[in-house]
Amino acid sequence: GSDIWYCEWINGEWSAPVNMGSGINTPASENYPVMHPSGYLCFTSDRPGGMGGMDIYYSVLSYGTWSDPLLLPEPVNSSSALKAPMA
Repeated sequence: GSDIWYCEWINGEWSAPVNMGSGINTPASENYPVMHPSGYLCFTSDRPGGMGGMDIYYSVLSYGTWSDPLLLPEPVNSSSALKAPMA
């Protein structure tokens, strides 16, 4: 699978990439990370326990540690893809 990495902007330069570790990454694929202005890290994953396929999760940084990722509920995630209406 793929993992999520991060860099920090320090003294006008980007740090070396750092893997976010097993708290965020799994043997499955984690993709499309987005840092929301509220401090939430949102990303997709096909890890076990999801609703189906590539689900959206979020995590929050608190006291230097990322929370366990939480699955966003329906209607954001669902057990099947939306189907186009019949013509």
